[in-house]
Amino acid sequence: ETVDEYIEEIVPNFNLLSYYLMGYPIGRALLHLLYSVVIDQEALKTGKANYVTTRGKIRFIIVDTSARSGGAEGVIFQHDVDSFLKPALDAARADGLWSVVVSHHVSGDLTDGAVPGGKKQIDTVSPEAWRHLLGSYDNLLLHLAAHTHVNKVRQMTSLAGQSYWEVQSAALADFPHQMRLIEIDAHER
Repeated sequence: ETVDEYIEEIVPNFNLLSYYLMGYPIGRALLHLLYSVVIDQEALKTGKANYVTTRGKIRFIIVDTSARSGGAEGVIFQHDVDSFLKPALDAARADGLWSVVVSHHVSGDLTDGAVPGGKKQIDTVSPEAWRHLLGSYDNLLLHLAAHTHVNKVRQMTSLAGQSYWEVQSAALADFPHQMRLIEIDAHER
């Protein structure tokens, strides 16, 4: 019921897709498909859009890095790592799946919230701790993020010894106005 209410609230504001390209019924169906997967009771209770979805042999782990305390930089709390991220990464590894972690902020943009417009938070994860955590999973392929409006791919090697890719993707509005497609050949794991 909550998902339906949310979709009814946002579909009229999703004008480009719902009215101009595909029509209201198709736009609503597409949103219902997307949001019925991602908006669960835990997300509603915590106010954080952390969720997982699996496509083939790849588990996508989406982490909400928005700073509710203000400021444009990202904030991840240790309790979110312990209650959501680690269990999701552990489950993907136990299930024999590759993992892709998705967030709005790249690792270098994670802070304790003490930035202009924000306020310092306790129990936050530093960029180094984030990289160490992700690098401790041998099934992690990449961390997909954005925020800085620059296209960049970096190989990250953590103290744990595992390497993974941090793929930073700019918005379509940013030059050179291109979409990024990441193709993963995940036939074996």
